[in-house]
Amino acid sequence: MVLTSCAPQGDVSELAIQPPSGGEGADSALLDGVLRRDSGCTYIERDTGERVVLVFQEGDASWLDDNLVVTGAAIDVVSATEGEHIMFAGSALPGGPTDEMTVPDGCRDFTEFWNVPSE
Repeated sequence: MVLTSCAPQGDVSELAIQPPSGGEGADSALLDGVLRRDSGCTYIERDTGERVVLVFQEGDASWLDDNLVVTGAAIDVVSATEGEHIMFAGSALPGGPTDEMTVPDGCRDFTEFWNVPSE
């Protein structure tokens, strides 16, 4: 496997995306659970059953076949498959999605969103 600093080239239609924010302090917490991709939405299912939508910075993540490839996250994640236990640094977005975000229709009914900042 060759890793580069380029943005992944793949499908982003099932990812919540926001413009790059550079958000200082935005990686002060960890979200862990099982990576899910269901009904057009990518999210983490926590041990409690809570479902949290991952919100990536534009250009940082995409699905390549069955692999979620992340190149800019603040924790060492390169590639993960649906059903795999995974962890992301970041912070909760208590107000939910903003007008600046692109949120797939399959994620619209979710109430928890997680900001995955760039490195």
